[in-house]
Amino acid sequence: DVYKRQELPWLADHAVLGTVLFPGAGFVEMALRAGDEVGCAGVEELTLHAPLVLPEGVTTRVQLTAGDADEEGRRSFAVYARTGDAGAWVTHATGVLSPAQAAPVPLSPSQAWPPEGAVPVEVDGLYDTMREGGFAYGPSFQGLTAAWRRGSEVFAEVRLPEGGDAGDAGDFCLHPAVLDAALHGVSLLEGSGDGEPPRGLPFAWEGVRLYATGAAAVRVRLAPAGTGAVTVTMTDGAGLLLASVGKLVLRPVTGGQLRAARGHNEWLYRTDWAELPPVAGDAARPLWAVIGDEAAALTRGADADSEVYGNLADLAAAIDAGTAVPKTVVVACPDSLADVPEATKAATFWALATAQAWLDDDRLAEARLVLLTRNA
Repeated sequence: DVYKRQELPWLADHAVLGTVLFPGAGFVEMALRAGDEVGCAGVEELTLHAPLVLPEGVTTRVQLTAGDADEEGRRSFAVYARTGDAGAWVTHATGVLSPAQAAPVPLSPSQAWPPEGAVPVEVDGLYDTMREGGFAYGPSFQGLTAAWRRGSEVFAEVRLPEGGDAGDAGDFCLHPAVLDAALHGVSLLEGSGDGEPPRGLPFAWEGVRLYATGAAAVRVRLAPAGTGAVTVTMTDGAGLLLASVGKLVLRPVTGGQLRAARGHNEWLYRTDWAELPPVAGDAARPLWAVIGDEAAALTRGADADSEVYGNLADLAAAIDAGTAVPKTVVVACPDSLADVPEATKAATFWALATAQAWLDDDRLAEARLVLLTRNA
């Protein structure tokens, strides 16, 4: 599949923390569609490994591969994506497709809706509240129109907006905007004595079953299923079963995680090699000043005249005494046996102090400072 936000405009309505993401429900839809091709009616499990960011104006190529069937007819699968023509292929989801099993007994078409004992929940400001929390969903994903609460359960009505998105529902096993909006009721679940209610984005799905395709309007039941997880049941207006999720685990997401998912192509800084012009004559053996025995050991193999000094202050004193200003000053970042956070702090403070001392000494203005690092 090839995705472009301008060709599938509803994708741009799925924005989290300022980043347009391919919805987790979209991976479920892809898995259900692939399962239909290979005789597997359900998704036994699906785990998301990395968010799929959809940059504006850039083509994203997605492929799903399914393995051979085992003795029970189950097939492993994986979803990969590449952003742009030069991007690397990234594994975004893996899981297992399962063959058809006996469907559970449908809900009775005569069951009352909303269920007896359910109390209405105000949803008019739901999407404004979600936006304040970083989930800035556009019209295509604002499908939750009514909700009720009964104990630890939440019941909701979801409908695709009028227009193109609703008309496209028949092109999907289960339109991602329908399934995604069905999960918005999770924000209405209340905590219990066992802990906080589940929050975040879909992470791991178990026991996904689809019993009818093309639904544009559904009724949803959500209930806690352990720490950070819910179970999902979706029916039509007559109470007949459309889809179910045995267990869905959600995880919080941060802006830093999404920035990292955008890839190195959007980083402000990147490493590069800068070629230096050749130096002729006597200058081919420049004078180096090496600070400390550790730096001297690391630069011993260099083809250059060098002098070793204990620190920058010793070098400055030598210059005052008549020593020529070196062309290059080499300083090695000291090793630290501390754990990573402490070692990072120590190296950062050392580098800052060294740079400040260097910049404060006008005698070294024409020299080049070289910092040697290891395990950087």
